[in-house]
Amino acid sequence: MKYLLLLFPTLCLARIPVDFFGTAGCDTCQRLKTTLIPEILETYGPDIAWTDHDITVENSLLLLLAYRTQFHGHANEPVSIVIDRATLLQGEAPIRAHLSEEIDTALQRRLENPAYQPPPPPETTLQHAHTLRQTFTWSAVILGGLLDGINPCALTTLIFFLSLLTLTRTPTRTRLHFTLGFILATFLLYTLLGFGLIRLLTHIPLFQQFRTLFIYLIALLLLLAALTTLLTLNRKAPLLALPDTFRQRIRRTLTSGLRAPAALLSGLTSGLLVTLLESVCTGQGYIPVLTLILRHAPTNAHIWAMLLLYNLLFILPLILVAILCHFGLKAIDLAAFSRRHLRLLKILTALFFILLATLLFLIG
Repeated sequence: MKYLLLLFPTLCLARIPVDFFGTAGCDTCQRLKTTLIPEILETYGPDIAWTDHDITVENSLLLLLAYRTQFHGHANEPVSIVIDRATLLQGEAPIRAHLSEEIDTALQRRLENPAYQPPPPPETTLQHAHTLRQTFTWSAVILGGLLDGINPCALTTLIFFLSLLTLTRTPTRTRLHFTLGFILATFLLYTLLGFGLIRLLTHIPLFQQFRTLFIYLIALLLLLAALTTLLTLNRKAPLLALPDTFRQRIRRTLTSGLRAPAALLSGLTSGLLVTLLESVCTGQGYIPVLTLILRHAPTNAHIWAMLLLYNLLFILPLILVAILCHFGLKAIDLAAFSRRHLRLLKILTALFFILLATLLFLIG
């Protein structure tokens, strides 16, 4: 049949749309583009309208998601082809086995009905996929930022921070400057760490080539972190503790009669050191959220907005502690709260890790 149509291509009034979905660094895509696809284009060239889609581009990814929804496809194949907007092939083996056959079927439809027109792209499904994806991403950013700010590792810092504000008898203005410096340093450093990781991941060729493998690895590490968190439900000691020498140094700094500008600098320095130490523990939730943002944020503006929102929510507990301290909250009160609700916080953290790992497996 295909040879007949090569002789009489005008019999097909509508060319067959063939949509190829892949990425520039995809090994499977390159193999198909250097072996099978040239043969297909040579054989069916006059009768097909071939379109390459890079799924790292927003519209192409959403279109693929729409076709997956329409044809009940799966998400774990690096390459997909849609023929005549009627058939979805995913994976190298099915494409090699059935691509020519499906194009022949589309040609047969046109022979039987020369007025046949392919259906339009699934625009309604496309918008639904976009909305659903954005909702999942923003929800993960909000929930992740809040839980990261109050997870068991962060609680250690909160208690220490509150003890500094309540146990040191320094002027109110000095404590205010130290507090501002501490919170500002925490926000800036955590934001810069996130921005640096995003830039690193987007500029590493190996990450582009093995994106799916990297996402699956992150998801597995999340499940391991969730399991570890659940296995330590009854552990009372904090997973992260500031060295005693570091604690004493900050206390001496606050009680040494610093003026307000020096207290601000001391707060910035303390915030940087504490955040660096804390990030070793809290990063187990930060990196997966950044991975999710990279896959789902449609523009750089969205990436920045999500990153800033996450870190604003991360420092929200610090801000609340500072305000409550002004109205009489003591470190012993927060420590008692931590002991009473530590199990619940661990369970919530583990559930979030499991949810995030599931989302990463689905988008991988």
